[in-house]
Amino acid sequence: MPSPTLWTSHATILDLAKVEKPAQVPNSDGQMVALDSVSLLPVLKDGEARTRDPQTGVIICETVIPLKNHERQIALRNERYKLLNIKAEGEGAVCKYYDVTADPLEEFPISEKETAGAFAATCDPRTFPAMRVWHRLSDGASRVWRSRAPQLSYLAPPRDRLPALPV
Repeated sequence: MPSPTLWTSHATILDLAKVEKPAQVPNSDGQMVALDSVSLLPVLKDGEARTRDPQTGVIICETVIPLKNHERQIALRNERYKLLNIKAEGEGAVCKYYDVTADPLEEFPISEKETAGAFAATCDPRTFPAMRVWHRLSDGASRVWRSRAPQLSYLAPPRDRLPALPV
């Protein structure tokens, strides 16, 4: 069963260093979890067009924009559709939906009703565990950012560190 890929950079760095990828890595709570990662080395080195299935390969990413009232954006997308959750401090969350094939600059959001059907039709149902991860990131990023914002207000939230490499 496919699952969302969260740590593409880990597999790419390990492949570049010619280090074997561990089967499990610690998460932020210290629990061991499967390394959910796809290396971009085939794209970088061999000129491959992609590393994921265009329909069922879901990408999840997040960012914080400190200069826009600490606006936090979390996105879930496949080859055609993008679901974007936007939340600034002191404001409610807003979801925007885009057909990035028809609107690559993401200038014209489409309605939730229209996208929900299209996104569901395009994604393999086995990829919907990605939605649980997306909601967890939406909630967790907010808590982490608020706890560290006073001393790090000029930075984006810190990222998890790479797992310890075998010696």
